[in-house]
Amino acid sequence: MLHELQNFQSQLNELALDDSFWAKSRKTEFNNRIDSLRQEINKLQAMRERQLRIENLERMLY
Repeated sequence: MLHELQNFQSQLNELALDDSFWAKSRKTEFNNRIDSLRQEINKLQAMRERQLRIENLERMLY
């Protein structure tokens, strides 16, 4: 997932100076995909943090 994010970011960077209609369309598409991937990564990180907290609390009980 991080590799995918980096790939889209790299492609977006390549289009940074291009102001053609096609490039603007691709930039919008890449930005949307980047936002979606970041949201998914944040969700997975939150789930992992929650799981680690649960494991730590369970260890404290025993």
